[in-house]
Amino acid sequence: MRNNVKEIAVVTYTHSNCTDLWRIYFGQLDEYAPNIKSYVFVDQGADTESISDRHQIVFYDDDEPYYKQYCTCLQSVSEEYVIYCQEDFFLQSEPDIAELERCRQVLENNEDYAFVRLVKTNIGANKHYSECMPRDWEVIELDENIYCAHATDFDAFSFQMQATLWDKQRMINLYQHVASQKWLENRKWDKGVRETGTKGAYYYARAPQEGPYHWEPEVWPYVCTAVGRGKWTLSVHGDRLMKILNEYNVDINIRGVR
Repeated sequence: MRNNVKEIAVVTYTHSNCTDLWRIYFGQLDEYAPNIKSYVFVDQGADTESISDRHQIVFYDDDEPYYKQYCTCLQSVSEEYVIYCQEDFFLQSEPDIAELERCRQVLENNEDYAFVRLVKTNIGANKHYSECMPRDWEVIELDENIYCAHATDFDAFSFQMQATLWDKQRMINLYQHVASQKWLENRKWDKGVRETGTKGAYYYARAPQEGPYHWEPEVWPYVCTAVGRGKWTLSVHGDRLMKILNEYNVDINIRGVR
C-alpha cells in the first residue's frame, strides 16, 4: 500500500565515484517507495542527470569533513524524521508503511530514544572490537516487534551505518558531537552515543538470519548491503542480489565479487 508519508524522508549520502550504483539504487527506490520524500546528499559538481527529478539534490563540499557535510545537508530536510540510506541499499520490495509509521510513533512517544534500526543486527560489538565482551543481552520490548538496542552500553555495537529511522535533530546532535572527519564506522561513534545518551532500538518480527551479522530486513526490505570493499557481496546475498543486477544488466566483473 503506497501511502504518502509526510513526516519521514529518505536521505541518501553518496558520492560521484559511485555513479554506477545510482541507476540501480534510485531505480529500486522509485519503483518501491515513490511516495516517500527523498533527498540525495552528493558532492558538488557531480552529474546527477541519471537521478529522477522527484529526488531533491543537496550538494556538499567534498573538502569539508564528513560530519559537516552531513549536518549541512540535513538542514535542507524539512521532515523531522529521516531514514538513513546509502547508494547500495537496494530495495527489493515495498516498505511496510504502517510499521514504519509505528516506528516513528515509538520515537515520538519515547523521548529518550533517537533511532530505530530497520534491520536486526548483532547488538554486541565483540566480533568487531576486541575491547568488547560477549554478552547475554536482555530482551526489552518497547512496543510490538521493536526492541531496545542497548546503544549506550560499552559492549554494544551502538552506531551502525544501516537503514535506520532517526529523529533528525538527535542525529545532528550526535554527528556534531562525534565530529567524524571521514565516513567510517569506528568506536568514536559508539563512544559518542554513550556520551550523548543516544538510546536506540531495532525492529524485528520473525525474519530469518540473512548474513553473518544481520537478519532479513522487514520494514525497509533492502539488500544489506550490496557492496562490500568495493565489490558485489554475492557471497552473502547470492540470488536476491543477482536478480536485481540482472534486471539492470550489470556486468559484475567490472566491480568484481566477494
